[in-house]
Amino acid sequence: MSIQSFNLNKMKKSNSLTNDLAESLRNKIISGDFKVGEKLPSSKRIEALAGVSRSVVRESIAQLKAEGLVESHKGSVFLSQKHRKVVLSK
Repeated sequence: MSIQSFNLNKMKKSNSLTNDLAESLRNKIISGDFKVGEKLPSSKRIEALAGVSRSVVRESIAQLKAEGLVESHKGSVFLSQKHRKVVLSK
């Protein structure tokens, strides 16, 4: 999936926009929308598409990092090589 074709639905008001966004991104990763090592869209793009603040995006990405689904390098976030192990173990 290219960054240009990346799309997210606006997040609905809920108890935790962070968890909702993390779940949406997690589902895109698990469904194979991103290839291993592929760069995820920028925080600004995710903010605009999901209709959430920068802090919600950062916290959601932090959740995915803690789960081993994504890694950050030089300010960009990439799909982790380890994500397959994480997906298969669930």
